[in-house]
Amino acid sequence: MAAAKWISSVALTAALAIAGGKPAIADDCNVEHGAEVAKRCVACHAIDIDAISKVGPPLIGVVGRQAASYPDFKYSRALRAITTTWTAEELDQFLAAPQKYVRGTSMAFAGLRKEEERADLICFLQTLNAATTDK
Repeated sequence: MAAAKWISSVALTAALAIAGGKPAIADDCNVEHGAEVAKRCVACHAIDIDAISKVGPPLIGVVGRQAASYPDFKYSRALRAITTTWTAEELDQFLAAPQKYVRGTSMAFAGLRKEEERADLICFLQTLNAATTDK
Protein backbone atom coordinates (compact mmCIF):
# COMPACT_ATOMS: atom_id res chain seq x y z
CA MET A 1 0.00 0.00 0.00
CA ALA A 2 2.79 2.45 0.87
CA ALA A 3 4.48 1.63 -2.43
CA ALA A 4 1.25 2.41 -4.29
CA LYS A 5 0.98 5.80 -2.58
CA TRP A 6 4.64 6.54 -3.39
CA ILE A 7 4.11 5.58 -7.03
CA SER A 8 0.97 7.74 -7.23
CA SER A 9 2.90 10.70 -5.77
CA VAL A 10 5.67 10.25 -8.31
CA ALA A 11 3.15 9.85 -11.15
CA LEU A 12 1.35 13.03 -10.07
CA THR A 13 4.66 14.84 -9.88
CA ALA A 14 5.66 13.75 -13.37
CA ALA A 15 2.25 14.71 -14.76
CA LEU A 16 2.47 18.17 -13.24
CA ALA A 17 5.96 18.65 -14.61
CA ILE A 18 4.90 17.57 -18.09
CA ALA A 19 1.85 19.85 -17.91
CA GLY A 20 4.14 22.84 -17.70
CA GLY A 21 4.74 23.46 -14.01
CA LYS A 22 7.93 25.52 -14.04
CA PRO A 23 10.10 25.49 -10.93
CA ALA A 24 11.22 28.78 -9.43
CA ILE A 25 14.65 27.51 -8.42
CA ALA A 26 15.93 26.32 -11.80
CA ASP A 27 14.64 25.80 -15.29
CA ASP A 28 16.62 22.60 -15.65
CA CYS A 29 15.77 20.81 -12.41
CA ASN A 30 14.84 17.13 -12.52
CA VAL A 31 11.51 16.38 -10.83
CA GLU A 32 11.99 12.61 -11.04
CA HIS A 33 15.39 12.86 -9.35
CA GLY A 34 13.81 15.15 -6.75
CA ALA A 35 11.22 12.44 -6.03
CA GLU A 36 14.08 9.98 -5.49
CA VAL A 37 15.83 12.41 -3.13
CA ALA A 38 12.52 12.89 -1.27
CA LYS A 39 12.57 9.22 -0.30
CA ARG A 40 15.10 10.27 2.37
CA CYS A 41 12.50 12.67 3.79
CA VAL A 42 9.56 10.27 4.13
CA ALA A 43 10.88 8.62 7.28
CA CYS A 44 9.95 11.85 9.09
CA HIS A 45 7.76 13.89 6.71
CA ALA A 46 4.54 13.09 4.86
CA ILE A 47 4.52 13.91 1.15
CA ASP A 48 1.08 12.53 0.34
CA ILE A 49 -1.93 14.82 0.72
CA ASP A 50 -3.87 12.21 2.71
CA ALA A 51 -0.95 11.08 4.91
CA ILE A 52 -0.75 11.74 8.63
CA SER A 53 2.09 13.87 10.01
CA LYS A 54 5.06 11.94 11.29
CA VAL A 55 8.05 13.19 13.31
CA GLY A 56 8.27 16.28 11.10
CA PRO A 57 5.52 18.38 9.52
CA PRO A 58 4.14 17.41 6.09
CA LEU A 59 6.03 18.77 3.10
CA ILE A 60 2.93 19.35 0.99
CA GLY A 61 2.64 23.10 0.54
CA VAL A 62 5.95 23.85 2.25
CA VAL A 63 7.26 26.04 -0.58
CA GLY A 64 5.89 29.51 0.14
CA ARG A 65 4.74 28.64 3.66
CA GLN A 66 5.87 30.60 6.71
CA ALA A 67 8.37 28.59 8.78
CA ALA A 68 6.91 26.81 11.81
CA SER A 69 3.34 27.51 10.71
CA TYR A 70 1.82 24.11 9.92
CA PRO A 71 -1.26 23.83 12.18
CA ASP A 72 -1.04 21.65 15.28
CA PHE A 73 2.60 20.69 14.78
CA LYS A 74 4.96 21.17 17.72
CA TYR A 75 8.01 22.99 16.33
CA SER A 76 11.27 23.58 18.18
CA ARG A 77 11.66 26.91 19.94
CA ALA A 78 14.51 27.74 17.52
CA LEU A 79 12.35 27.23 14.42
CA ARG A 80 9.43 29.15 15.93
CA ALA A 81 11.79 32.09 16.50
CA ILE A 82 12.64 32.62 12.82
CA THR A 83 10.44 34.66 10.49
CA THR A 84 11.41 32.95 7.27
CA THR A 85 9.05 32.11 4.46
CA TRP A 86 10.16 28.89 2.78
CA THR A 87 11.04 30.19 -0.65
CA ALA A 88 13.10 27.97 -2.94
CA GLU A 89 16.18 29.97 -1.98
CA GLU A 90 15.56 29.70 1.78
CA LEU A 91 14.84 25.97 1.50
CA ASP A 92 18.08 25.54 -0.43
CA GLN A 93 20.05 27.12 2.42
CA PHE A 94 18.16 25.18 5.09
CA LEU A 95 18.49 21.83 3.32
CA ALA A 96 22.24 22.32 2.86
CA ALA A 97 22.77 22.34 6.65
CA PRO A 98 19.62 22.54 8.81
CA GLN A 99 21.51 22.85 12.11
CA LYS A 100 23.62 25.72 10.79
CA TYR A 101 20.63 27.52 9.28
CA VAL A 102 18.51 27.21 12.44
CA ARG A 103 20.70 26.52 15.47
CA GLY A 104 18.66 24.42 17.87
CA THR A 105 16.24 22.96 15.34
CA SER A 106 15.02 19.50 16.25
CA MET A 107 15.56 18.33 12.67
CA ALA A 108 18.34 15.76 13.03
CA PHE A 109 19.04 15.47 9.28
CA ALA A 110 22.62 16.53 8.48
CA GLY A 111 21.67 18.12 5.16
CA LEU A 112 22.14 17.65 1.43
CA ARG A 113 25.63 18.66 0.34
CA LYS A 114 25.01 18.41 -3.40
CA GLU A 115 23.44 21.53 -4.88
CA GLU A 116 21.81 19.48 -7.65
CA GLU A 117 20.06 17.23 -5.12
CA ARG A 118 18.71 20.24 -3.24
CA ALA A 119 17.50 21.92 -6.45
CA ASP A 120 15.79 18.75 -7.65
CA LEU A 121 14.20 18.12 -4.24
CA ILE A 122 12.85 21.68 -4.12
CA CYS A 123 11.57 21.28 -7.67
CA PHE A 124 9.73 18.15 -6.53
CA LEU A 125 8.36 19.94 -3.45
CA GLN A 126 7.00 22.70 -5.70
CA THR A 127 4.97 20.10 -7.59
CA LEU A 128 3.46 19.04 -4.27
CA ASN A 129 2.37 22.66 -3.80
CA ALA A 130 0.66 22.53 -7.20
CA ALA A 131 -1.06 19.29 -6.20
CA THR A 132 -2.71 20.98 -3.20
CA THR A 133 -4.42 23.52 -5.44
CA ASP A 134 -5.85 20.72 -7.58
CA LYS A 135 -7.68 19.06 -4.67
